[in-house]
Amino acid sequence: MIIQNITSALMQMNLEAKIPITFGILTTDNIDQALQRSGLKVGNEGSSTAQSLLEMISLNDQLN
Repeated sequence: MIIQNITSALMQMNLEAKIPITFGILTTDNIDQALQRSGLKVGNEGSSTAQSLLEMISLNDQLN
């Protein structure tokens, strides 16, 4: 329920904001999965989310 409310609020903020807004949440079953997704072997999911945001900001600048 919380994630649904957060997603709805972020969607509304994206519709009203002048810059893109993103968020990333790791959904893991255990600490090992969390460590792997935060950069050990699989790659850093937070870094991927940040890179996507920077690309969206750049595209937004180009369109405006």
